Amino acid sequence: MLLITTLDKTESTNVYLQNLVQKKKKRDDNTLTIDIPEFYTVCANFQTNGRGQKENVWHADPEKNILLSTIIYPNIDAEQQFNVNMAITLGILDFCKKTISHKGFSIKWPNDIYYHDKKLGGILIEHSIMTNKIVYSIVGIGLNINQLDFPDYIPNPISASQICGISFQIEQCIRNLLSDIINRYTHGLKNQEKLKKEYLDSLYRFNKVNQFIYNQVPIFAKITDVNAYGMLCLTTNEGTKIECGFKEISYII
Repeated sequence: MLLITTLDKTESTNVYLQNLVQKKKKRDDNTLTIDIPEFYTVCANFQTNGRGQKENVWHADPEKNILLSTIIYPNIDAEQQFNVNMAITLGILDFCKKTISHKGFSIKWPNDIYYHDKKLGGILIEHSIMTNKIVYSIVGIGLNINQLDFPDYIPNPISASQICGISFQIEQCIRNLLSDIINRYTHGLKNQEKLKKEYLDSLYRFNKVNQFIYNQVPIFAKITDVNAYGMLCLTTNEGTKIECGFKEISYII
């Protein structure tokens, strides 16, 4: 049974859940337990300071979108943490394909959900690591569902309602989303080879020559892989191989 708390308003669901974890922590020698069930989820009708990767801010109108954070306990080595990202994003993609449209969706590295060339949502995963193991992860998800108007400073947004021309029931969407994520998370981490293949097959602009900005210089390159540390791997038209961290490269869309 899914345990979900819905808040009318909060600063950030990730911050709320992180604060709850601090209250529920129990330490015993070198072990750490947290008295919160896996996939306990906090949703918000509105966030006053929604967070994206690094310093990015997530904007969403009140009561129109999915804004949630959930806790998981991967119990895997820290070096495998990108497997969690792959499983979660593929679960979100499953939800999009089943609930919104069966085609047109992709994962834009490292943490965005795209419909063709427009952004439907984003993910923020924060890991807590101890003795080289992931003790727990807070997974924050924002998906545009019923919002129709967006601020001008958001470059390429889209919502599920704009795609389908209908309004969605947010509460049911949240339950469907969590169900699809749990399924991917439960099975995906057990078969890393299959997980990686499906992730690459779902990657935005994978294996196609496109223009990027790499360290402020325009290049033409092809995405060829994402390495074990989650870095984007590209090969330029000149044959140079590049491995990029977040903020080192941007897409020309």
